[in-house]
Amino acid sequence: MTILEFGTMNLRDKKSRGYGRSKHRAKQKNNGKTDPTMIHTSETYKKYKGITILFCRFLDSMHYSKTDFSGLKEKVQLFLNSLQAQKYSPCTICSYASALKKAYDLHNVKFDLPSCSRENITKVRELVLEDGYWEEQSIAIILARCTGLRRRKELAVLRSDDCFTRFSGKRLSFRVRQGKGGKARYVDVFGSEMEISAILALVKERKDQTLLLAKELPRQTMTYRAEYALRVYFRFARPIDSLKHKEKYFCRSDMKGFVFDRAAMLHASRALGHNRLNVIAKSYLWPEMLRHFVDSPEGCLFSMPEA
Repeated sequence: MTILEFGTMNLRDKKSRGYGRSKHRAKQKNNGKTDPTMIHTSETYKKYKGITILFCRFLDSMHYSKTDFSGLKEKVQLFLNSLQAQKYSPCTICSYASALKKAYDLHNVKFDLPSCSRENITKVRELVLEDGYWEEQSIAIILARCTGLRRRKELAVLRSDDCFTRFSGKRLSFRVRQGKGGKARYVDVFGSEMEISAILALVKERKDQTLLLAKELPRQTMTYRAEYALRVYFRFARPIDSLKHKEKYFCRSDMKGFVFDRAAMLHASRALGHNRLNVIAKSYLWPEMLRHFVDSPEGCLFSMPEA
């Protein structure tokens, strides 16, 4: 049996053991940790299988035997190091490590991995510093900025009949039928009059169709999700100086000195399909983006350390 055959067979067995079962309950039974013997969704199985294939291609490129299982831990570490050399993001490298741990039962092995801390995640954040970022005005980017939808699971399948109004027609919204984790939710549109008019024109033009063709989708949506998070935050935030201590969120680590409105952060987190404050604090409130609003009227809705 080859290394690839063993890995894919192992993943298939774990999918058959865990498919359809509650991941939350499985974690409760395993002292709060993910059960290493189960894969709960087809999406995870496909992702892990693809990573296992990439790993085996790497072994081929290094002229390792396809049937030699000796030193497998060292081979996985070598593969992860090669990803780091190619400037893959720390979170991507950690997800690759998780996949290979599942495929080859390396649960107790501690690999040398880069930290997934916010200061190490720079590749996407640096895009907002590029010339012309704030002037981009294609309809796909407008839709991404005004809704904060994920690229493949949400924006790509958004249809014109998912559009509706709430609060007596005062707010335009979209229905997300199946977001991350299979969750449905409503997403309010936050944008200028020009942006909302462009979205309504697109909905009218593509009646009973998906709003964006595959070739029209933006390359990434993380920066636009971060921008949407700020729009929602600014919509609900109160002046920082008017808040009590318990109503404020004080950042730590590389964002020490930044202070936000807790209630507004929770609104933004839920609008993005999350539930916890620490998710938006870690992944969406970027200093690079916040500095763009320091001298604007929204500057009173957060505070940041002096340069």
